[in-house]
Amino acid sequence: IELNKKILSIDAKHYFVYYDIAEAFRQLGNTSASLEYAKQALEFNPKDFFTLQLMTLIYHQLNDHDKTYEYAKRSLENLPKNVSRPPIKLYKTLKLFAIIPIIGKLSNNLHKEINNWGSWRKNWSDWATKYISWYENDRPNAR
Repeated sequence: IELNKKILSIDAKHYFVYYDIAEAFRQLGNTSASLEYAKQALEFNPKDFFTLQLMTLIYHQLNDHDKTYEYAKRSLENLPKNVSRPPIKLYKTLKLFAIIPIIGKLSNNLHKEINNWGSWRKNWSDWATKYISWYENDRPNAR
């Protein structure tokens, strides 16, 4: 957290640093600090999926169903469609040299991450969709 704050003191334009601080505070259980930094991250990039997801989680921890619903919807609207091309291209390139043990291990790890992204993306999508459905069924005027 302190290193990230130092980075912001030098150049405050990096929204992902605000996101990192917000996530660290969330993991430490400091939801008010987490919320403060996540909001700052969204000021720089209001459509960043990861920050929208973080806001959903924070408001869910705070039992603020209205805000959880709002951010769950926004996160789904901005859910990345798939893994970006650079990791896939890198994996295919590394695979060519996988006979070298260190390259093979790196290639395998990258392949696992690419596969994890797909299941992680689906898990988030499923959870957010179910939450939105629950909220709208519980509050018919929410739509």
